[in-house]
Amino acid sequence: MTYHLSTWFPFFSQGFSLGFWTCVKYVYYKDTKVISTLDTEDVIKHEYSHFVLYKTKYTNWFKFIWAYIGYKMLLWFLPHSKFPFEIEANKIKMTLSDIVTQNKD
Repeated sequence: MTYHLSTWFPFFSQGFSLGFWTCVKYVYYKDTKVISTLDTEDVIKHEYSHFVLYKTKYTNWFKFIWAYIGYKMLLWFLPHSKFPFEIEANKIKMTLSDIVTQNKD
């Protein structure tokens, strides 16, 4: 997965994944201009989890886009965190915590 960090982000969320390419907005501490490294890494791990889903469960573009857009259409009825697509990604993200920390050295 290739990801790009940005101070400016045109989308409504902190990150956006197309499966193989990801754009992530820096997360700042509240009321400061200081970047929160841990929170930004958390967003990267979450988007990487979508990449894992793309490679394992949603193995073609149609399935991946349908899962993402289909749940986004429910935005009016469900909170973002309740979408199965996001729940699966968060479960994967929790298993990545140690791996990402170990690779920092």
